[in-house]
Amino acid sequence: MNTIFTIGLSILGLILNAQNQPPVISNFTSSMQGNSFIYNFTLEDFENDICNIELNVFLKEGNKIYPVNSINATGDIGINFSGGLKTISWSPQVSGEYIAKIIVYDNHTFDIQQMIDQVDTSRLYKQLKWIEGIRHRNTGATHLKNVQDSIISLFNNYGLDTTVQSYKFSNYNLKNIVGNHFGAKEINHVYINDAHYDSVSNGPGADDNGTGVTGVMEIARIISAYHFEKTLRFIGFDLEEEGLIGSNAYVNKNGLSVTDTIDGVLNFEMIGYYSEKNNSQTLPTGFNLLFPEASAAVVADNYRGNFITNVGNVASKSLNTAFKEAASEFAPELKVISLDVPGTGTIVPDLRRSDHASFWDAGKPAVMLTDGANFRNKNYHTPSDKADSLNINFMSNVVKATMATMIKGAGIIHGDVHTENHLVMTSVNTLPETALGIYPNPFKNNLTLKTDIRNQDININIENLAGQIIYQTEVKNNNQNGINIPSKAWVSGVYLVTLKSGGGLITRKVVKE
Repeated sequence: MNTIFTIGLSILGLILNAQNQPPVISNFTSSMQGNSFIYNFTLEDFENDICNIELNVFLKEGNKIYPVNSINATGDIGINFSGGLKTISWSPQVSGEYIAKIIVYDNHTFDIQQMIDQVDTSRLYKQLKWIEGIRHRNTGATHLKNVQDSIISLFNNYGLDTTVQSYKFSNYNLKNIVGNHFGAKEINHVYINDAHYDSVSNGPGADDNGTGVTGVMEIARIISAYHFEKTLRFIGFDLEEEGLIGSNAYVNKNGLSVTDTIDGVLNFEMIGYYSEKNNSQTLPTGFNLLFPEASAAVVADNYRGNFITNVGNVASKSLNTAFKEAASEFAPELKVISLDVPGTGTIVPDLRRSDHASFWDAGKPAVMLTDGANFRNKNYHTPSDKADSLNINFMSNVVKATMATMIKGAGIIHGDVHTENHLVMTSVNTLPETALGIYPNPFKNNLTLKTDIRNQDININIENLAGQIIYQTEVKNNNQNGINIPSKAWVSGVYLVTLKSGGGLITRKVVKE
């Protein structure tokens, strides 16, 4: 009897402590009626919670994404919805490639620890052993390509929006591999987790930087199953070993979109070497003068290499702090020593030796997470840099702390998101093409409109994608060759320019960079 009672209490405890299940979208269909998209779906919630429903729409042009005001959407949008059949209608106003995200969520929160516990040390080790091997464009080209293909394949399998930025360097075509897990609300706010996947010409590069690549893959695997308000981006950089070539190309050669706001970059640079031996950690010359607190901590622990170094600059202070707090809460075994580097780190060249420096130089918040490279790992850049010299549990804790930082920063959604991609061609031109020319497009500070309409009154109306009027003018009995629009103070984004005359109207898109 007591046994039965105990079992009953255990089952009840499991039920009471079980994480509340997020609502889901099922039976989704999309159709077009006239110029409107009609979305039908079933909202399901296991606990019959009251839910919220949102529609967020974005216009995509290359790697630029602009939020679109979906104020004209009608139907089941808002708060306090119970389960059942739902319908939303939305009409695009201009031609283009659209991303529509239908979101359902309740007011519960995720147990982040349950997510963190999915980090799998066995998987980390197996992945690292596979990556191990020379990955250099000259001496290890075959394995380099295999690793590139593997990253691309895994990103695609995880449902990430995967692109490859190619850039010519000498006689080699470098590849930065980018996987986006787009946010459902603040799509332009981005957290990046990156690592370089190339190695030196004479070493298998297990710690440098197979550990980093493996960590990125593991976080992408777990996080891709959930939904977030902000975008999570995973990047494998090429040619780091030859002078941060890949990350510089990404930041400065149109890999990084002008519409992105980078909330944080968490760069993995060797995260697997760990030692409890005294004097296994050395420090760069002058380290004690620049970072007295960190230096004192290492000295007090007899120079043991048993910590991860969290390297941020002044612009990255909040990200640096967020990682420390996440490690303390979700990977308490992980000892973290944090550094606040002045400026962009030029005063300490040893702390610029990875891809985070490219983001520092661009004014973006970034931290380098590292085991210290040659200041700890004596196998650095040698044939001895192999997986079996590393501590997978230590590496796992770095991955856990990093993933927790991203989860908390990006705003996990306790709900479901359905994404629809639409290529919209709307016919809004009733005047001929020559009725409205826009120069240049895209533009930066100066915008000129040209028209072949003469001796007629014309009206010009410019609005942003939120429907707000930015500029209006009326030209009587037009005989101008060009109309200059004061546009220097406009914010970057897409605008709709409409010209009306007695013969009709024409609408064009214009982009301010």
